[in-house]
This record gives sequence, structure tokens and C-alpha cells, in this order.
Amino acid sequence: MAYEIVKRNISELTLPDHFYHATPIWAAEAILDKGLKLEFGKYNQDGKQYLCIAELASTANGSCDTVHSDKMKQRKEHEIVTFGFNLYLDPKMLDHLGDDLKYPGRLVTFRNFSPKAVDQLIISRAKPDRDYSNLLEKCDRRNPKIEYVLTSTRT
Repeated sequence: MAYEIVKRNISELTLPDHFYHATPIWAAEAILDKGLKLEFGKYNQDGKQYLCIAELASTANGSCDTVHSDKMKQRKEHEIVTFGFNLYLDPKMLDHLGDDLKYPGRLVTFRNFSPKAVDQLIISRAKPDRDYSNLLEKCDRRNPKIEYVLTSTRT
């Protein structure tokens, strides 16, 4: 599979009517397979699980970088995969949204997001010597309309 790594800021890639969630590259296939699942989320003060999302791709990417930086350094895998979930493909995403009180600009959700709602995938910090074809082929099999961008930039 042929692909090109470009140098673009993630903030330029944000689409309207989308929510974004970012994860380290080693967890990306699970989201493509099963969607964004609460069982992998964090717990709030009331003991309720939630997931972090953002209206901007750059906010989601930055949050992932902050939360997972130690593990990424340990594994020596610094690529971040940011998923764009299209509101029109899963309008129920608007249900159960709330502001993330710890981080301005982030939202939390108390429901799962379907993998069918993914129509954008951004790999940041993509390395020219790494093969991403398995992940991108999985994208094409799940939804041939997924737009993906590989960028060498971090933000």
C-alpha cells in the first residue's frame, strides 16, 4: 500500500461536525475493530467510567501525548493516532457529553463510540522507516471512505 508522509499541523486537519480521540499507535487497531469503549476509559470522582474526546484534533493529540508520554518513551513508540468521529455517522454521540473539568477544551462522554463513525485517521510523528500499511489496510477494510493523513509533525 502506497502512502505519503506529509508535514502538516494537526490543527489544520480538524473537520467540522467531528469529535476526536487520540491514542498511542499500539492501541489504534482496537478502536478500528471495536470503537471507542468505556471499559478502557478513566474513572471520575463518582466512580463512573468516561472517555476523553475533543472538538479539535490537536487537543485530542496533545492530551494523548500528556497522558501516555511515559509509556511512549518506554516503548519507544511515539506515534499518535487521532480518530475523527463524524457526528452524522453516529448522531447519538451528542448524548451524555460533558466538559472535562481538568482540561479546558476537552469533553468527556459516558457512552461508547461506534467504529462505523470513524471517517478520519491521523498518524502524527509518522516515521519514514516504519511500515503503516497494516493499519491503513485495516482502515480501508473497515470503511473505504476513511480519510487518513500521516504527518511527521507532533502538533
